[in-house]
Amino acid sequence: MKQKVVENYLRRVAERRGQRLVKSRRRDPFALDYGKYTVIAGAVAVEGMNLVEVAEFLGLKLKEEKHADARLYPKCGPSCS
Repeated sequence: MKQKVVENYLRRVAERRGQRLVKSRRRDPFALDYGKYTVIAGAVAVEGMNLVEVAEFLGLKLKEEKHADARLYPKCGPSCS
């Protein structure tokens, strides 16, 4: 899945659970929290997570991406002639 799709999905899951998913607003790529996410649950905030860590925090497991070369082969695989 694309990163934005996963981000929106996790944002909706967090909202249903009474939490909030916030992306860091840092624009400096060298900052430690650049591109990281924070889950806010009431007065508690868990900071500095990537999307996989956010999913684990919310009790979810993201599906693995299929191998990039899979789209190059027909449905029967690379052994098809």
